[in-house]
Amino acid sequence: MKNRKKIIIEALLNLEFVSGLKQIREYSKDDMERLVDGLDRFVGTFNWLNNQRLETILTKGMRGEYGQFYHINEMTVSGWVKGYFESNKQQIIKEIAYTQEETEISDEEKHYWIQMGKERFKELFNKCKETGFIMGLGVDEFPPYWIDKMAKSGVLRLDDYNMDSYKDKAKKVLRLAGLDYSDTVLQAKANDIIWKEFIKDCIDNEIDLTKLI
Repeated sequence: MKNRKKIIIEALLNLEFVSGLKQIREYSKDDMERLVDGLDRFVGTFNWLNNQRLETILTKGMRGEYGQFYHINEMTVSGWVKGYFESNKQQIIKEIAYTQEETEISDEEKHYWIQMGKERFKELFNKCKETGFIMGLGVDEFPPYWIDKMAKSGVLRLDDYNMDSYKDKAKKVLRLAGLDYSDTVLQAKANDIIWKEFIKDCIDNEIDLTKLI
């Protein structure tokens, strides 16, 4: 079975044949070893990034499926990892949720997820401001986290919203549609309504939430 370093080395050796770049041919043995060690440490910070996914990411990346590039380094591969994650994030998030109680997540991975979450939040908030269309937070944007975050910051006052009335509205809609209206579902629907109203109020009052994250 291939280990992670062997996968990286094989990808680097195939670089010229896949993308036409001669980067590795021009590197000394020491430079090659440092590059492999650096990439190995970087990809090792992601618990979800198994060897099969690593091979897929490197292959797709070198083919230009995640954008044009001129060298392979940590910055390049970071962009490839992000591109792969964006295309497969629902499955990956499910896996993380399933294993997080049994697996210790590294500080580097925690930092990565925090930064990714902040970037996604900024993207959604700015899109709402630009288009005037108020979007809710999908399940893979971790809405409970952001609601709690804004509540703790003091800008979102949950007591101002009648949770029971929102649940009742959601229940009627779901019941008519013949869909599940368990308490968990109703809570999520109510939170979505509250969040949209909150975002609209912030935009109307020129409150930039991206400065609070």
